[in-house]
Amino acid sequence: MSKCGAQSLDLNRESGRTFELVSHFYPECKIDNFTHVSDSLQFYFTVKTLYHQFNGPRVLDYGAGRGAWTDEQKSTSIRELQDLRLRASEVIAADIDPAVLQNKCSNRQIVLEANRPLPFENGSFDIIVADYVFEHIQNPHAVVSELLRVLRPGGWIAARTPSRYSYVALAAQIIPNRFHSQLLRSIQPARNSIDVFPTTYKMNSFREIRRYFAGNHVTMWSTTSEPCYHFNRKTIFGILRFLHAFLPGQTLCIFVQKPSS
Repeated sequence: MSKCGAQSLDLNRESGRTFELVSHFYPECKIDNFTHVSDSLQFYFTVKTLYHQFNGPRVLDYGAGRGAWTDEQKSTSIRELQDLRLRASEVIAADIDPAVLQNKCSNRQIVLEANRPLPFENGSFDIIVADYVFEHIQNPHAVVSELLRVLRPGGWIAARTPSRYSYVALAAQIIPNRFHSQLLRSIQPARNSIDVFPTTYKMNSFREIRRYFAGNHVTMWSTTSEPCYHFNRKTIFGILRFLHAFLPGQTLCIFVQKPSS
């Protein structure tokens, strides 16, 4: 479980060659290293609007990983939005991967035990963020139950994950997990192999999210960012960008509010 799974590749990890390619199609990224279709901008802007509902929220960054973006994010705007510590009373980064202990963008780091209850009291958090985590979850019922347990009444779970029906997810489900790192070295040369984790896609559709979070207030939408799996080739990038206008949304943004009573 980690937020660095089969996710879209923001400009923070792009090589100079890839940045040149992206800026050819999205010239606005020359201003502050993000495009107008950035799902990171959409997601984290919405997360930060939730902060206004609490007086210094206590935040759980669930599946936080090592927080590689803290060193690699070139966009000042997205960096400020993505830093969950700003205006929070405390941010706890938690993951089953010990790499979470390297997470710089949190006040405290905890290594979780796989298939065990979360080490927090009931209602401990105002907001739980799970960014590119849901696609890795093996036991959705158990995970959702624990997330809701440690969330306070009226609190929010904010998640971003690839749609089960995106071409990236469909390809990942066809190709065995053991080949993902090798394949990504060709498709995304700038991607670090330590940030690639097994995927399951058990809670990556509107229907599945509504089922697992039944009884809670669920707001969801799908969105599509710039093409990311393009082999640094302008022709492939252009074809994918054209297809994005007709394909279903590639990424799901999910916001779940626990009833106040």
